[in-house]
This record gives sequence, C-alpha cells and structure tokens, in this order.
Amino acid sequence: MPLSLRTVIGLCFLLFGVFQSPTAAASVELVGLVIDAKQEPIPNVRVELIGVDSARTSTTGEFIITFPESRIGTRGQLQVLKAGLRAKDQESLSLTLPRDSAQSPIVIEMVPSSAGATSPPAPARKIDTPIRAATGGECLAMTSPVKS
Repeated sequence: MPLSLRTVIGLCFLLFGVFQSPTAAASVELVGLVIDAKQEPIPNVRVELIGVDSARTSTTGEFIITFPESRIGTRGQLQVLKAGLRAKDQESLSLTLPRDSAQSPIVIEMVPSSAGATSPPAPARKIDTPIRAATGGECLAMTSPVKS
C-alpha cells in the first residue's frame, strides 16, 4: 500500500528532527566583542579559538565562535588577528570555555602593535674578512662590528 503524502511529510519532519537535534544540542556559542582603547568596536578582526573554529567580527565588533559541548569547562586559547593591532592583554586570551557566554560576552581590547612594545637593539655582527682599500690593496681591518 503506498504511503500518503501526509505520512511522507510527517516522516521527513521526524527524520529531519532526529538527525538535526543532536548536532544543534552538541555545540555551544562563545560570544564576544573586540574593541579599541576608546571602547569603540573593531570590525573585521579574525578571532580564532585555536584548533576549533574561527570567526570575523561584525561592524559592531561582535563575534560568535561555535565549539563542541564536550569542551565546556576545558581551557581554550583565543587568537585575534588584525593588521597593525594586537590584544592589549595576552593573558585574557586563555580562558575556560563557558557553558553560556551570551549573558556575559568576552571583551577583547586591541591596541596598536607598537603600543608599549620596545624592540631590543640589533646585535653587532662581526665580519671576519679583510677589508681592503679601493686603491693599493692594503688591509684596513681584519674584523669590524657592523649593525645589521
């Protein structure tokens, strides 16, 4: 006996619900906001929960990253990438993955890459070849420290 259209539609909804429910229930959203020092949102920042998922911030600086429910309570490491910027507090990017971050979003402040960063001076390089004058071929020096 052929199945009625009503029965086929009912079976489709049942199967769709059975196969979709575990997937939807097995993931959690990590919600956050990326801002600058003036508390302004920063759009188009790549935010990655390393080894799990990544997202780009919206025009309002918001991002949502999905992670498996099995990761709730475990440690996760965020990475934020935007040319010319870095996270102000690198330690805040290491976190325990929450059950629900929608009520209390993660806020990441970014500052210019050069802010507060000092680079050490370049070490002197030693040249071990003789330096000869352009005329006469006499040796001027055997070694000479040179900044790179």
